[in-house]
Amino acid sequence: MTIKQLNYDFNNSEILRARQWSPTSWMCSTTDVIAGQTCTSGKNPKAPDPWLVTPLNFEVDYCLSQNTAEQCNLQYSFTILLIVIGCDIAKIVAMSATLFMVSEQPLATLGDAIASFLERPDPYTRGCCLMQQGQARQICRKSPWRWQSWNLGTKHLYQHANNTFAEKLGPGAAVWKQGVTRWFSAPSKSRWTVCGFLYTALLAASIAVLGLGIRDLRQVGIDTPFTQGFGSINPNAIFAYPATFSEEATNSTYSIIQTNKSQTLFADVITVNTPQLLFSTLYFVYNGLFTSMITATEWTQFATVRKALRVSEPRNGQRSTYWLQLPWKYSLPLLAISILLHWLVSRSLFIVRINVFGWDSNEQPDRDITACGYSPLAILIVIVILILSLFVVLVAGWQKLTPGIPVCGTNSVAISAACHYSYDGDSEVSCKPLLWGVTKLAENNSPGHCSMSDEDVKKPIEGMIYI
Repeated sequence: MTIKQLNYDFNNSEILRARQWSPTSWMCSTTDVIAGQTCTSGKNPKAPDPWLVTPLNFEVDYCLSQNTAEQCNLQYSFTILLIVIGCDIAKIVAMSATLFMVSEQPLATLGDAIASFLERPDPYTRGCCLMQQGQARQICRKSPWRWQSWNLGTKHLYQHANNTFAEKLGPGAAVWKQGVTRWFSAPSKSRWTVCGFLYTALLAASIAVLGLGIRDLRQVGIDTPFTQGFGSINPNAIFAYPATFSEEATNSTYSIIQTNKSQTLFADVITVNTPQLLFSTLYFVYNGLFTSMITATEWTQFATVRKALRVSEPRNGQRSTYWLQLPWKYSLPLLAISILLHWLVSRSLFIVRINVFGWDSNEQPDRDITACGYSPLAILIVIVILILSLFVVLVAGWQKLTPGIPVCGTNSVAISAACHYSYDGDSEVSCKPLLWGVTKLAENNSPGHCSMSDEDVKKPIEGMIYI
């Protein structure tokens, strides 16, 4: 761009306005820009007469353009890099401490819990073989110091039915009732609530960002926002945090230099990475829902299929755990969705760094710009995948669990109640194929008993009492 006045300072030529970093403001009258009016690429189909630019109203004579060599470089923030290295070191220390300092055998899988309770029965759940996970959660809300008093007298927390005869037998006696239970009953209400909150928040935020982005693009004359590229930098699809400037003006020059670049850089980094953190949290909650439901499915299968336990450290007769803690048909799609969503989020919101060069191809670092870029198409795809994944988990939760066994899910209290094979425990029974059912029949007004067992068992009978 050449101007008629010869005393213009080309080293401080204004290309981008501070307000929203509008990349088209240089084309329009300075009066319009100062008045806050939108300057679009289609506003001036031909050059205005006179064509005035910059706050000093220099008149444009004509424009020239030339191809320049592409200049590529690697840019990073030393401060942010140190923070990342520090966090990685902390993770390594925590993982090493967990690996080498924790000697107790964890109950990482359903098989670990069953094997542990068969070998070392829990005395607090003895005589409560029909305990459901819902009842166990009520007990767990109380202090552990009150479990013994519950086991002795607070029988209303466990009774399935108001049966006088059952009450006389002991606090754990219960009447077997067959019912239809679905997958969604396995995860706790709090887990479903957290998942619903995250889905609502992420969908609302994604739709809001998409709507604001489409509005801003239309303000600069772009009516087809979804054709502006997929995750690519578009000068029109950029937003920046408020910046502070120092101004210097003379009769021939007007300089604007940003003074809080480090603060805006951190703000932009936090902005583009916060969605990654939220989507990681959503993945853990989403994976937890499926883990709970599939664990409940694996548990209920012990009512009909005799099978060996999957444990973290298998012995003879036991099986190893799944590589990702879930069967391949569930773990691989979940992992793929997580990777896809994180990649799409990185294409939806990203850091934009604009280096400004003068007419003589010399860089002007004081005028460099750091901002957030966005891609409407990528954001739209993220919204679609979020809705589809929500639909998938709801459909999965509506499936029926195998009947014939109390639903324990991942609740260790309920699992322990179903694993009283013997009074003192048996270290060998956990290495054999197991089946849950009636191990002691009810006779002579005496209740029966149900447990995991390697021996022949019967199915519990509707209306019968078991302890």
